[in-house]
Amino acid sequence: LTRPPNTNKNKGKPRNLWPSFNWHEFCFCLDYVGVDLFTSTINHLGQSQINHSIPLGGILRRIVMNKKELVNKLLAARMDSGKSYDELGEALGLCNVYVAQLLHAQAQLKPESEKKLVQLIPGLSEDLVAEMRKCPMRSYDPTIIQEPNIYRMTEVCLHYGESIKEVMNEKFGDGIMSAIDFKITVDKIKGDKGEDRMVVTMNGKFLPHIEQAK
Repeated sequence: LTRPPNTNKNKGKPRNLWPSFNWHEFCFCLDYVGVDLFTSTINHLGQSQINHSIPLGGILRRIVMNKKELVNKLLAARMDSGKSYDELGEALGLCNVYVAQLLHAQAQLKPESEKKLVQLIPGLSEDLVAEMRKCPMRSYDPTIIQEPNIYRMTEVCLHYGESIKEVMNEKFGDGIMSAIDFKITVDKIKGDKGEDRMVVTMNGKFLPHIEQAK
């Protein structure tokens, strides 16, 4: 951010607090620092020198909602509803993990599910639902691998990956499993000794590699 020196030459002129970066960089900056911190910085530097009538924080919130902030609000609304992911999934006819994806802003809320979801989670405001309707920027924090459960899931794929591929090739031929035409669920069952066991089911369309003819 730039702030012209407070000299006689600049006295009385609005201060240019807008940086010289492009729109994508601006949105990235907001996403990185958060709207609240960005707004408080602007206010500290002298919002009154820009325009007394501009509610800057409100404008920025309409332009872009920080993804972390959005997800925190969505998850808080789900917790307030008292409903589990299994209950939500059953009522919506969706996989439990997919419901979690919706509330982590990793999937788009479709019109056919919107009305039911708002009824199931009353805390979803129109602003939040409007964000959920958008095509999401699917992403993840690289440091998430440090979380033990996520690391273990990654470790399973790494250690079993070659064997899974060999069995898959034997059954299907040369290709991959789609992660778009894809369903994933997490279930809890009892083992033969009465212990709790977790069942993760990945169900994806098989996509064969093609011969690239001219």
